[in-house]
Amino acid sequence: MSTHNEIVPPASAPGGLSYIEQVTAIPCLRPRRPWVVGYSQERKAALIFQPRCRSWSCPACAEINRALWTFRIHYAAEVVINRGDTLTFVTITSHRRLSASGSLRVFKDAWPKLRKRYRRECPGAHYCLIPERHLSGTVHAHLLASASVGSRFWKDASAACGLGYIAQEEPCTEPARAAWYVSKYLAKQLAGYRWPPGFRRVRCSRGFPRPPDPPVPGDWRFQFVGKAQEVSKVEQTFKSRGYVVLTPNHAEAWSIITLLETVYADQTT
Repeated sequence: MSTHNEIVPPASAPGGLSYIEQVTAIPCLRPRRPWVVGYSQERKAALIFQPRCRSWSCPACAEINRALWTFRIHYAAEVVINRGDTLTFVTITSHRRLSASGSLRVFKDAWPKLRKRYRRECPGAHYCLIPERHLSGTVHAHLLASASVGSRFWKDASAACGLGYIAQEEPCTEPARAAWYVSKYLAKQLAGYRWPPGFRRVRCSRGFPRPPDPPVPGDWRFQFVGKAQEVSKVEQTFKSRGYVVLTPNHAEAWSIITLLETVYADQTT
């Protein structure tokens, strides 16, 4: 099973690659993770490592998640704007009479209703939603939407669904601003209240643009090893085949692959 998306950073990002490289260099320290072997028959090299856990509750992975979502939103915003659609920011505020727990309970039921109303109003439109909790703990919603329906629609539809009547829509014309917008509210998520287990931090419609998966370099292949006790067996198997075997953490794995591919390319030119 391929797991290359766990270690391959995006090719580009808003403001350059440095931030992505910085956060993907932070190792995940969650102990109970599967093991993976990445190997290249041409290079006679094998890497045995644990992919990151990807959980928002893990400090290292949460920052990586935020960086990757920032990159994806920048890409999506470029796609939407370049094809001539109207990209908008939408902010929906919970009713002021709702408590923190009450607003969360209402949000779980009201958001699906509001989403359906928006899709009926604008068939083919797409969205990305970032929930946020204010200092009081009440839930608010921030959306990037690919079709404008005006603040009045959001006010009326939101109130009818139970989220409250305070809502605002404004245009977004720059991909960098869209990326900053999402990064900002994801940072607030990480710094504020805890969310219930399994709560989705980012919610996108099925057709919301996403960048293509990065290619696997060279002939590298990735497979799950299984439990920790099987790692030594896999290591011995590759060594018996003449492979150089390394056991980096997940943050080091991509750097090693990049280095090996760079050296190989220099030797063949």
